[in-house]
Amino acid sequence: MLVLRMPRVPRERTTVQERVIAAIETLDLTAIQRKLTNRTAGLGWSEVETSEAIRWYRRFLILRVLYPERQIAPSHAVDVVWRAHMLNTSQYAADCDCIFGAFLHHELNPKRGEGFSRAMLEGFAEAQVLSKLEFGVASPAIGG
Repeated sequence: MLVLRMPRVPRERTTVQERVIAAIETLDLTAIQRKLTNRTAGLGWSEVETSEAIRWYRRFLILRVLYPERQIAPSHAVDVVWRAHMLNTSQYAADCDCIFGAFLHHELNPKRGEGFSRAMLEGFAEAQVLSKLEFGVASPAIGG
């Protein structure tokens, strides 16, 4: 049973956080959009699917800024966008420096098992609750 201690109201944002959120909202992710929609070299996602996944990726980054102490996990679609962003290493490094002041690592747990799966589900549950709190709607299903 998941028992999460969650805030009941959105976190008050500092001026610095507002500036960082504005930077996240204006990140140029068009190369990622082209890659994900490309039927030959990419995943062949529709424009709508890709735009939605990128919107939730931006929200995931915003949650990482607002709640750095929380262990939140992305949905599968957001994870795909995140990995595509990371593949453009120079842009990703510059974007991370601008947003977080450091590189945001995508940690892989080599000990995938029951503990890892539970941690992922708990992290995703946290992301859903925080998304509902901050954006008025829970993030899409973990597999979507």
